[in-house]
Amino acid sequence: MDTSAANKFLQNSTQTDANNERDLLQQQATLCISRLERLSADSIWAHRASGVRGALIKSLEELMSTNRDTDQPAAELFGDLEQNLAWGFWLLEQAAREMIS
Repeated sequence: MDTSAANKFLQNSTQTDANNERDLLQQQATLCISRLERLSADSIWAHRASGVRGALIKSLEELMSTNRDTDQPAAELFGDLEQNLAWGFWLLEQAAREMIS
């Protein structure tokens, strides 16, 4: 395999990995957003969840607005979405703990 073919292969592989990560984050964010919407307004976690849900929606929209084939999403974009996802799932966990106790 010549050097240009190897570089092209690596570039396509990296792009595919980024697209796979983007798809996975998109699915997780969509799931988390829908679950955060369902929290009871009586829950002490509902108010916090609304802010995290808004941040998730914003991060997801920014990620989806980048062109899949040409733009490599910035690492900070993935980082923001991952951080918001972590907060969202943590809030869901806390709300669930409240429900069962």
